[in-house]
Amino acid sequence: MLYYTYGLVPIIAGLDKYFHYLVDWSIYLNDTIPAYLGLTSANFLILVGIIEIIAGLLVFFKPRLGGYIVCAWLIAISINLITMGKHTHHGYTHLMTHYDIALRDIAMAVGAYVFVLLSKELNK
Repeated sequence: MLYYTYGLVPIIAGLDKYFHYLVDWSIYLNDTIPAYLGLTSANFLILVGIIEIIAGLLVFFKPRLGGYIVCAWLIAISINLITMGKHTHHGYTHLMTHYDIALRDIAMAVGAYVFVLLSKELNK
């Protein structure tokens, strides 16, 4: 179950950075990160999508390595969400945080690490 979860979810999320079927991913992006890298938010999300797809594929072909990357990626996402603090989005009049999603992603990162420990059984 973890093998398919940590393989498919990053691939689906990565692909959705191009199709925006699930969500407008830009609302979860701390704008200072792409600005610091000299990228637009849209270009940064394209790069994020590529990284997520590669991470998911690595889970399928090199489970231990892929699991470590997914774990680290989820922690990076959590840091991004926490550093956003209170903010507004177009169409919303209230201040909001994404601490709840950051907490969920930290829990998923722990699960990815457990997957790494268990992936020794996959011999890859």
